[in-house]
Amino acid sequence: MWKSLCLFCMLLQSVLPHIHAAQTVISADIQLQSPLTTVYYAEGTAAFLSPYAESVSCSVLIPEDAPDDIGIGLVVADATGRWYQIPHVGRLASGRHDLVFSLQAESALLSEPDKVAWSTHALARSSQCGLFLWSSESSQATIRLLSFVVQNKQLLSKVPQVLTDLEMDGYDTTTASCRWHTGQRWEVHVRPSLLPNNPYDPNEFALDAQIRTPQGETIRVPGFYKQPMELCDRGDTETAHPTGVGAFCVRYRPPVAGTYHITLESHSKNQSASQMALPPVIVSGEPWNEYIHVDPQDSRFYSIGTDNRFHWPVSLNLRSITDKRSQQNMATKPTIHRGIASYQAYLDRFAQADGNLAEVWMSGWNLGLEWNPWSVKNGKREKYPGYFGVGRYHEGNAHRLDRLLDMAWERNVRILLVSNHHGQLSTRVDAEWCDNPHNIRNGGNLKRAEYFFKDADSLRHQRSLTRYIIARYADHPAVFAWKIFTEVDLTDLGWDARNKRRMNPLLAEWHKETAAYWSKTDVYNHPVCTHWSTDYRMVYADTASLSGIQSLCIDAYHDKHRSLAELLYESMSNPRRGLQKYNKPILVTEYGGSPHGAAQAQMHAEHSFGAWAALVSGHAGAPMLWWYEWVDQNNYWQPYKAIAAFIKGEDLRSSTNKSFCAKLQTEGAGRQALWTRAWVQPGALILGYTLDLKWSAKGSVQTDSFSGVKIVITKNARAGHMRIEWWDPDTGICRTQEDFHHPGGALTLKAPSFSHHLAFKLRRK
Repeated sequence: MWKSLCLFCMLLQSVLPHIHAAQTVISADIQLQSPLTTVYYAEGTAAFLSPYAESVSCSVLIPEDAPDDIGIGLVVADATGRWYQIPHVGRLASGRHDLVFSLQAESALLSEPDKVAWSTHALARSSQCGLFLWSSESSQATIRLLSFVVQNKQLLSKVPQVLTDLEMDGYDTTTASCRWHTGQRWEVHVRPSLLPNNPYDPNEFALDAQIRTPQGETIRVPGFYKQPMELCDRGDTETAHPTGVGAFCVRYRPPVAGTYHITLESHSKNQSASQMALPPVIVSGEPWNEYIHVDPQDSRFYSIGTDNRFHWPVSLNLRSITDKRSQQNMATKPTIHRGIASYQAYLDRFAQADGNLAEVWMSGWNLGLEWNPWSVKNGKREKYPGYFGVGRYHEGNAHRLDRLLDMAWERNVRILLVSNHHGQLSTRVDAEWCDNPHNIRNGGNLKRAEYFFKDADSLRHQRSLTRYIIARYADHPAVFAWKIFTEVDLTDLGWDARNKRRMNPLLAEWHKETAAYWSKTDVYNHPVCTHWSTDYRMVYADTASLSGIQSLCIDAYHDKHRSLAELLYESMSNPRRGLQKYNKPILVTEYGGSPHGAAQAQMHAEHSFGAWAALVSGHAGAPMLWWYEWVDQNNYWQPYKAIAAFIKGEDLRSSTNKSFCAKLQTEGAGRQALWTRAWVQPGALILGYTLDLKWSAKGSVQTDSFSGVKIVITKNARAGHMRIEWWDPDTGICRTQEDFHHPGGALTLKAPSFSHHLAFKLRRK
């Protein structure tokens, strides 16, 4: 059972001088609306609401014709509709009353409609304050507000920052140490004695853990601010509500047994640095490492852990809960946006089909942490609840992402996490720049979307958000990789370069610096990747060749004149622009007809053969179909089971990169009838696949049945014992297998009869 330790540190008392600022409202008339509650917000108070605001004092004049049971209280509200209130004890008789309401954290203002603790963070996030009045009698008497003063205290000198309310997982009171286990998440929580205005801004306050491992290595793990949240599934939507008091947290997942020595370090803008040495963390258990990384021997593929187990993911794009484009182009129905419950349903069915990698976007309409709290759609103002603009993060979505990663890991699914998508910085394609909080029209400081990639203040905010994402989620083994942009060529900056058919040095420089920061901050070394639209020909060489971009993601959309199978093959092997030259894992993270979908029969065919064509072409994983609602609503899960069964136990790597994609010839079928490729590990294994091109293009059920087809493997194979297995790509079942002795020389395989497509494995015994 987890145990926790609560250590209460004495706060230092300061007698330093202060600056006092005040905001005064004089001669305002408030007309009662009793028996309804009357609320009055004083104008211009936002500038004086900060963590250093001490109190509000006001003077009110109650007329003689007012009811004799008038109650009064202070109300403080933020932009999301949440407000905090504290009533004055007693009722106001006629005459003048001078009142003082404390704004200190210990004042325990009551929040509505969420039950969340009052704090200086809540105060700093507030945008207005005022008074509320009530009476049991019906009255429209006029209350005279004589003055309204916000007292704001600012420290002139630095005072020591003290970490308080320490809680540690696994604390053992008998030994004054922590007991933990390898591979389990360990957390420590603290609160600074002076809570910063913005706890998400590391320039105001930053918490780090310096960890000395049993091997003597010292690493630094960033901390983050965490507000406890509770999710409520209403059936038609999901709401998020704060619970309890927020704190700063550090997460770490120890990989080996031994004693870990950990020191918490805090840095504040207005206070001196602070350190706190924690009791030793004694870890037991077997060595553990389940993180994905680029394989150190064959960098075209992924592997897992320190023992570098081969991993070829079976993938689907689960970008968000619902997709309007799917409804417009593929006749799907909107999925009910029940938040985590909706994602759980997707993951359950995907995992049951042996899928193990899904892409998820952190967007304003899905799981983003930073966005504008409102937007204008079709002339109507719409709210994006939970957002507070640049620099303050969506606590509900942060909690949802925690839950999503846990659910994925429980189902053996990993998440390719997207932190930026093209629409956020586009005025042309899926344009969302108008709603971006960095836009100067929304309170940001950028006049144009392309300035996002070079403006110093914008880059600082990006680093803060990156630090938060890494601090909160990087320890989770469900994180497959960080995708720092989707379809970056469709941003305004990328669009100009794309249309002029040239590379943009600014994009390359941004990727270089951004990838370096992700890698430097993430001690678990998740791969960093980026993404281009349409197909492999959009990839910018200056960005793709960067050492910090460890994996490349592309689309594989095509028109009716182009074959998907050939496109997947060319994306690796095209002599001029094929991506195998970068010697990095290549993932197709969007495909399925054109960007506007395809006819049902064609989509069904592409969904059935896409993973097979990618496998034999040398891709690092199965391509991700974009039309996930189409898959889910039609129960089209079988293709994932089929390819997973075929690839199980196989290894495409070669320590010298000698494994390759071979273009094979067939006999007994029309020259243009079959597309045949194989992934070859010389002298050991061949994974092959042949495809009916007519069916792949149209998806018609009235396609040919092939019999008597021969597949030419090589004209000069050395002699030896071999085994051939013929697989049905629709069911993922081995149809037949045969052991034989090859005498040497030309090697040709006679395929069994098949329709649509056929796969095979040929290995030496």
